[in-house]
Amino acid sequence: MSTLVLAFGGIACANPRATLIYALRIETARERRNGEANVGNIRPTYIKRVAIELLKRYPNEFTADYEHNKKKVSELTDVAYPRMRNRIAGYLTRYRQLLPTV
Repeated sequence: MSTLVLAFGGIACANPRATLIYALRIETARERRNGEANVGNIRPTYIKRVAIELLKRYPNEFTADYEHNKKKVSELTDVAYPRMRNRIAGYLTRYRQLLPTV
């Protein structure tokens, strides 16, 4: 497998309407209006960007299992810090649970 080199500014943004970020933003706004909003995790944009780019490039590599995703993130990227790898894997896991297909 080839290694994906990820830089914070090196990933082109997709159409915001097609991303999970936009979908979650709309859903959260609806919940706030209805009084159902829970406090959620706030992640930096670069974590989301990297995770979504990985899913676009390797759609069949990631599942809803966190441990599996953690190993795949290590294999497919050059993330230097375990904490960042874990955050990316956690976001991928949550993304897959909410939207099973990209």
